[in-house]
Amino acid sequence: MQAARTSGRQMIVEAFVFATQMTAPGARANGIASEQAAIVARYLRCRSQWRPHLENCRSFILAGAEKARGSRRAVVLGSGCLLDIPLAGLSRRFEEVVLVDAAQPLHARMAARRLGNVRPVALSLVAMGPASPVYRSWRGTVREADYVVASMLLSQLPPPRAVAPGTDWRRDLIAAALADLCAGAEAACLITETSCNLRGSGGETQAEDPLHGVAAPPALERWGWPLAPPGERADGMVVELDVCASLRPSGDEGWMGPDGLEEPTAAIAGRKEPR
Repeated sequence: MQAARTSGRQMIVEAFVFATQMTAPGARANGIASEQAAIVARYLRCRSQWRPHLENCRSFILAGAEKARGSRRAVVLGSGCLLDIPLAGLSRRFEEVVLVDAAQPLHARMAARRLGNVRPVALSLVAMGPASPVYRSWRGTVREADYVVASMLLSQLPPPRAVAPGTDWRRDLIAAALADLCAGAEAACLITETSCNLRGSGGETQAEDPLHGVAAPPALERWGWPLAPPGERADGMVVELDVCASLRPSGDEGWMGPDGLEEPTAAIAGRKEPR
């Protein structure tokens, strides 16, 4: 009975999040809005298992902010439900924080009003080109930034409703998003999954590449995220993501590596992982 009541409350929360979002055109049709609401519902079920991942994200983002030379503006790409975003800390560090997402939930907009210097922008980062989707830079909508954050964004870029056959549109979108993240002189923070590991109820395992062959920058930190811990999925599948966190200081041409050296941005953006 208690489980049924809990499930019912979570369904109500998911419906409320979906209904109260401020969305960019197409965000409901391509599933972004419903996926965001589902993430909130899963968080409510898995918050204890997700806590280390979310704390790692927040800490890394705040530490990366200190690599920004200026303090005028931070931009958070794919800000979503703000579960992994230290919004209050960024608000103290920068004069303005811009939240960019195709679906802006009510609680994010309320937090923006409460803090006073946070601006939500309902903007889809993917547009449909003549035959395949294209990455649409935020830079034409938001003025220049001192710090840009992309946390768990690359593999979550929305699928288009129609794609030309034979195109690896996911790989192309991810590569374009990574290149755009490096296009300016601002400090950049990237947190992304690099492997999706699935384990079936019978012990069988499978690993998938969420970046579709695009190489992530050097990782300063790595950790695991139990996205779907035991008992979460009806099919018994357990899903854990390998997460890496990367940082590029202001004005630098490369990402910081674990040994303090830097790898040129252009080399990373154009590189593919061996298949």
